[in-house]
Amino acid sequence: MEGVEHDGSAVGSASAKVASLVVFGRFAVLFISGITFVIVARFLGPGVYGIYILAMSYTGLFTGVADIGVCTALNKFIAQYRASGSKEDLNKVVSNGYFSVILSALAFSLIAFSLSSFVAVHVLGSASYTYIVQVVSFCILGGMLFGVSYNMMVGFGKGSYVALMLILQSVVQSIISIILVMLGLGAIAPILGLLVGYLTSIVTVFVLLTTKLKIRLRKPSFAYIKKFFGFSSPIAVYNGLRGVVTNIAPIILGIFATTVIVGNFGVAVKTSSIISSFTDALGLVVLPMFAYTVSAKSIGKNIGKFYNYAVYMTFMLVAPALFYLAVLSKEFSFTVFSSKYLLAPTYISLISIGTLLWILATYTTMLLISTSKVKKILKYSLIMTCIELTLIFTVVPMFGAIGLISILFLVTPSLITFLMSKAARDLLDVHLDLRKLARVVIAGLISAAFLLPLLIVPGEYIAVLVVGVIEQMAVYPVILALTGAAGREELKVLRDVTGNIPVMSRIISIFADYTGHFVRA
Repeated sequence: MEGVEHDGSAVGSASAKVASLVVFGRFAVLFISGITFVIVARFLGPGVYGIYILAMSYTGLFTGVADIGVCTALNKFIAQYRASGSKEDLNKVVSNGYFSVILSALAFSLIAFSLSSFVAVHVLGSASYTYIVQVVSFCILGGMLFGVSYNMMVGFGKGSYVALMLILQSVVQSIISIILVMLGLGAIAPILGLLVGYLTSIVTVFVLLTTKLKIRLRKPSFAYIKKFFGFSSPIAVYNGLRGVVTNIAPIILGIFATTVIVGNFGVAVKTSSIISSFTDALGLVVLPMFAYTVSAKSIGKNIGKFYNYAVYMTFMLVAPALFYLAVLSKEFSFTVFSSKYLLAPTYISLISIGTLLWILATYTTMLLISTSKVKKILKYSLIMTCIELTLIFTVVPMFGAIGLISILFLVTPSLITFLMSKAARDLLDVHLDLRKLARVVIAGLISAAFLLPLLIVPGEYIAVLVVGVIEQMAVYPVILALTGAAGREELKVLRDVTGNIPVMSRIISIFADYTGHFVRA
């Protein structure tokens, strides 16, 4: 067992070295976008912010479909041809990647644009919002080109360029959005900021491709485009289905509820997505670890142990933050977004708990993707989409935002975890170690109980939040150790896997050292 665990940490450490700059870029974006989100939400208020959420959800319906799997294929084929030293193939892959995405995304942008008047009236609630829908339609094109740029740089193994484009996009978007919001442009302000951020990053990557990486554009070839589709079409369908469900949900809510309720729902979901960005960044470390263990004959049989470590480590790092938000949701929401978002605290509490379930669902899906079980994923995603859409159209009209949150953050991740775990057991003989996860959850709940006395402190929201953070930092590691949720071996693996992530590695090392003082011999 111990030898296997050391293998796992070594593989994870190697993956972290490759992904460290990308992860650093993700964390930087997390910080920048978090600040921008708070400022924009406070200035717009729940009603106008609800309009923004509905407009972005509308384009999200098309973005998932417009992907057509090109981004995933580019990542794979660029890495493959770079390893073989085939420069001309790299030129053709990049050229056809750009051509495919521009063709697809532009077509869907124009379709979205053509429906702008209808959507403004029936979704946003007024024809006066038509211009917002028209402008946001081009986020489909911008978002897809940004995604292609990101995957190209990942495929070339240029972590520094990936970090640069992520941070550049986030900084430009934030500056433009905040300025325009303060000037009173309303819901269209963050949309324009997003577009300008996309454009800046896209142009930067193109310049890097043609100058630093010496890529030359070639005439499009349908043979290459067919190759893209053949490789990643199942993944594209899966992503498209997830995108449709995720984005149609706020639209359905908007039909049966006011934009104020949609705005409250939006800030709660966005708060959750910031936490999820942290887990996504960790996923950049563990997904290569999964892929490597499958291909390496010496340790491939132990992928189940690495999978359980990945889920366990993420739970251990994220659980205290989620339970903190669940308990102090009112203090957090009223401090960050203002008391205008009256419904947000309840939504944030429910979504925080649901985010833990999504970690299970996400990593189990990643496991199957890394082992090329995409057809099984596609089968289950079709089943899930049918169930989700049925529930959304029947539950949301009766129970509103609470019903929608229950579907998206409780029912859906639970079903995905059940189905994907069954597939992992049947196809890979991988079993989820629920006992170890249960210990982490129990430790999180016990430490969260120490926050309850703070709820009786009247009005001092900022003081309560600060004391709560200090309390969690002091108490959670102790309980984690005393309940047996973390041992010396687990803490060592945690240090090794995250040891090359800038900034975060030091924070996690301090956490592990402090926890280690209370681990029983």
